[in-house]
Amino acid sequence: MDRLEQEYDNEILYLKQQYKLFIDELYIREEVKTAEQIDQLLDRCKALKFELAALEYTQQSVELLRVTQRES
Repeated sequence: MDRLEQEYDNEILYLKQQYKLFIDELYIREEVKTAEQIDQLLDRCKALKFELAALEYTQQSVELLRVTQRES
């Protein structure tokens, strides 16, 4: 497994853990009816959404430059 795949797997694991944590917290907050804390949790979810956007990867082909010695 190369380093990029390892980083991807680590991020997926982190995001799954955050998802479970947020859902568990949401149920607790909902039971207590604390709207302010629910709003804070939603803000944290939105911040996580921006982290996800930063992970977007687009493969592009790159032309290689060839360096040659020029005779004078």
